[in-house]
Amino acid sequence: MRKMSNKNMKNNQLKILVLDLDGTLLNEQKVLDNQTAKAVFMAQNLFDHVVIASGRGHDSIEGFFKQIGINGYKVSQNGAYAMNPKNELMYFYQLSKELVEESFNFAFKNQLSIFLTGIEDRLYYHPNLKNNSYGISTVAEFETIMNTQNLSFCKFSLDVSHLPTHELNRLKEQLVAMNLNVALSDQRHFEMTEKGVSKLSGVKKIVDTLGYSLAEVMAIGDSENDLDLISTVGYGIAMGNAIPELKETADLVIGTNDQLGVAEFLQSYLRKESK
Repeated sequence: MRKMSNKNMKNNQLKILVLDLDGTLLNEQKVLDNQTAKAVFMAQNLFDHVVIASGRGHDSIEGFFKQIGINGYKVSQNGAYAMNPKNELMYFYQLSKELVEESFNFAFKNQLSIFLTGIEDRLYYHPNLKNNSYGISTVAEFETIMNTQNLSFCKFSLDVSHLPTHELNRLKEQLVAMNLNVALSDQRHFEMTEKGVSKLSGVKKIVDTLGYSLAEVMAIGDSENDLDLISTVGYGIAMGNAIPELKETADLVIGTNDQLGVAEFLQSYLRKESK
């Protein structure tokens, strides 16, 4: 499937390239293949800046930048914080202690596992977790940790992979009512940040800081957490494996992440712009 737009993709208008990781740069084995890495490396010649915007933390994103062989901006944890190319913190949206407690109680009430993440801090709860130093399995353990440790979280995810669609819709309504930004990942996890915090808000902060506009951004993604970004920037591109809503709003649909979609598109774009 390919959907073309009448928007102009001229290089003199598009200055910043924003890339998602999972489902976009990475194949289904979560690997960045050499052809894609080389294409991104070459693409830096056509853009002033390359940004990776992901639900992952900055350390994971940095590893892929190193594999590509370039430095870039990192919009991490679905926009909850960002790092510049020198790994200096640009901003951080910390979840309040009250919201963390409310989120944990929501997971406990609905018997869902929850993974709370910050820049460095991590906390995992599973209703049936036993003898695991990485996580907790009781409310008492959670309360003890929250009262004795100074932890900072900016995102949490809930494993809803086992739930039917109607149950997902019910839970999402409740999470939105908690003033959270909610996105369903391709692994069927709900990922939550503060209301108004998203990949789009993170990219906008970087763009504003650098003195550009969102109209000068090209972005490529595949999932619900890419939807606002792809629909807002100057040129939004959906992967062939993207969710239907993203394909509908994108200016272009390219090949899948297992078909070297990003590599083939960037190579074609480089040839076009080099003429």
